[in-house]
Amino acid sequence: MSISLLRKLEVLDLTRSGIESYALLSLIQKNENLTHLYLAFNNQLNVDQVCIQLATYCQNLRVLDIWKCNNLTTNGLRAISSCDRLEILDLGWNLREEGHITDTFKLLIQNCQNLRRIVLAAVRGIAERDLLNVASFCRKLEHLDLMGIVGMSSEAVLKILQQCERLKVLDLSFCENLDDLTLLRWSSEFDVSIKRSEVPNDN
Repeated sequence: MSISLLRKLEVLDLTRSGIESYALLSLIQKNENLTHLYLAFNNQLNVDQVCIQLATYCQNLRVLDIWKCNNLTTNGLRAISSCDRLEILDLGWNLREEGHITDTFKLLIQNCQNLRRIVLAAVRGIAERDLLNVASFCRKLEHLDLMGIVGMSSEAVLKILQQCERLKVLDLSFCENLDDLTLLRWSSEFDVSIKRSEVPNDN
C-alpha cells in the first residue's frame, strides 16, 4: 500500500526518510487525527509549509520533532503556536538564520502551556528574555534542552529552576558563562539532572 493512501494515522515517524514537501503536506491533510510527527534530519522539507498545514488540519498534535530540518523560520513557529495541545516540541538546529525570535517564541509558549519537553539546542535566536518567558509560561515543563545556547546568565537559569517546578532534566551542554559549582549545587537543591559538557581541550 502506498503511504499516500493512509487516512487514519495518529503516529508518523519519517525520520531521515527524505520525504518531499508535497507528499507530506498531502498526508497531513488526509490525517487529521495525527498526534505524533517525527521529521528529524529531513532538511529538504519546507518546514514553514509543514507547520502551517499542521496548524490547519492537526489541532490534536501532541509531539513534533523537526530536529535538524534547518529551514524553519518564525513564520512556521507562529503557525505551530496554534497547536495548543503540544506536549513535546523539538526545534533543535532550526531558526539558524533568525536573529530575533522573542515575540514569536513567546506567542508559542503562551499558547502551548502543556509543553513538557522543549528542545532548543543550537537555536541561535534564543535570548535572555526567551528564557525568562520559559520560566513564566512553561509550568508543566519536565525536560529543557538548551545545548549550545550562548550568553545566557545564571539569573535566567535560576529563574527557570525556581518557576518550572516539574523540571527533571536541564541540558546546558556547551553553554558559556555558567559556573559549574553553582550548577552542581542547583542540581541537588532543585532535584534536577543538569547535563553539562564542555568543548574538549586538546592542550
